[in-house]
Amino acid sequence: MRVTVFGATGGTGKQVVDQALAAGHKVTAVARNPQAAEAALGERDGLTVVPGDVLDAESVATATAGSDAIISVLGVADRKQPTTVYSAGVANMVRAMGESGPRRIIALSADGVEPNPNVNIGQRLVMALVVARMFKHQYKDMLEMERVLAEADVDWTVVRPPRLSDGEHTGEYRVDAEEPMKDSSTISRADLADFIVTRLADEDTHRKIVWVSK
Repeated sequence: MRVTVFGATGGTGKQVVDQALAAGHKVTAVARNPQAAEAALGERDGLTVVPGDVLDAESVATATAGSDAIISVLGVADRKQPTTVYSAGVANMVRAMGESGPRRIIALSADGVEPNPNVNIGQRLVMALVVARMFKHQYKDMLEMERVLAEADVDWTVVRPPRLSDGEHTGEYRVDAEEPMKDSSTISRADLADFIVTRLADEDTHRKIVWVSK
């Protein structure tokens, strides 16, 4: 497939690019600074780095033209400030998809965006009083991003992982497309990327929120 990746230079993004290329896909990595992205990702067969900004609808449309799928693994550096990167960025992707782009998009969210009813009261309190407050701006915008996708006529999948680590690529993890896991804790960025890349052509995950964990 021809895959356009937004957020390709982040920790998960690099893993997505590596594994997509290893799987034989052609990857277009979108970056505001192409030179820095090329240095971070290296020059490899099947990889093209193009300039672009997720908040610029025209550059998003240009970057996604001719693609079969979009992967959004966006992130923000400053969690203390409000952001619209996730929601506005994905809205631009959806707009580009409706015009002439692909129908398939996989977007990274987070397990903590909503309270998990399947964990005990102690865990819920920690999430509500500590984690949710630390990431309140990102979580708020991720939920808006999910709403944008839910209302879009595209084949979307939202991925909600727990805490990410730099652990090994094992290919062994749990998946639930029905409800949050009661015992999710962490997943390596490599295994998260494994899930994303291997579900590019998976129709069973279309229009679903999916939880993944070690």
